[in-house]
Amino acid sequence: MEIIKDESELKLTIRRTFSYRRELVFETWTNPSHLKQWFSPNKEIRLTIAEVDLCVGGSYKFGFTQPDTPLHVVKGEFKTVIAPEKLVYTWVWDPPIPEAGKVMLVTVDFIDKGDSTEFVLTHERLCDSEVFEKHKTGWCGAIDRLDELFKSRSS
Repeated sequence: MEIIKDESELKLTIRRTFSYRRELVFETWTNPSHLKQWFSPNKEIRLTIAEVDLCVGGSYKFGFTQPDTPLHVVKGEFKTVIAPEKLVYTWVWDPPIPEAGKVMLVTVDFIDKGDSTEFVLTHERLCDSEVFEKHKTGWCGAIDRLDELFKSRSS
């Protein structure tokens, strides 16, 4: 996994190659039933709300639960949906997250490499270095869990 931090814009870019076809990676990234199996930074945090209206102007809502912590909700609107190659969507946390209300932007490119997929996630408009680090940890953990899910299905 390659992680790039753009200090001038507080933009996070993560690149990874999955040994799976682009259509499968895209489907697993966008289907609520699949998302509930892996989309969280670690196994203690669970995605309990996964609502996705996958179209331009459509919305999504994700709710994360963990022991002794209030529900954390992030939601946004899809700006670009080009299945199975690209997603662009806003990323807005609800309170009690300190950066609640701040509109960030996530772009995910699924680049076809035959039997594999180059995956590039870019998270822009991060508020500060602390928010950058939290999201880097979250995205890296989730992407690792996605890879684990793929590997468990193929074994």
